[in-house]
Amino acid sequence: MGYAELRNRKTARTVDVTVVLDDEWGRSLEDMQRRVRQVERDASGVGPAATAAREELDELSADLDKLLVEKDEKTVTFRFKALSRDRYERLLAAHQPTRAQRAQTTAMGGFLQWNPDSFPPALIAACLVEPDDLSPEDVQSMFTDDAWNQAELESLFSAALQACINRHTVQ
Repeated sequence: MGYAELRNRKTARTVDVTVVLDDEWGRSLEDMQRRVRQVERDASGVGPAATAAREELDELSADLDKLLVEKDEKTVTFRFKALSRDRYERLLAAHQPTRAQRAQTTAMGGFLQWNPDSFPPALIAACLVEPDDLSPEDVQSMFTDDAWNQAELESLFSAALQACINRHTVQ
């Protein structure tokens, strides 16, 4: 197989991450899923308690299904597409750590490959495929908006990074 055929068949890696937009809905979903798992364990036995748990599980499953009907409205899925090696390296070079950041990290025995303030939003914006209506400025705004917490922003950055530096493996 020549490179032309290989190139025609090769697609860029993508990584998806879903973020809950409605905190109350997210809490309700987590609580319901936790309860379902607990009742599933109880329902796996024998006897009257297990029978009652199976009946409760049917009710809980129906309630969970009702919650999940709202998933598209209450969440957003971000899709990130890998950058070429060259484009990734150029973006990395454009977002090097400051001397102060590097000195602070080195003093703690660490190493910084990128500027932790500017590289994450830049990589997210560069790799973002969906939603397709977010500008680089919108992404940067997410990092200063109180509606977005550290874990959510890190999950977006991690997904963008994984799209660029990870691969699928087949054994």
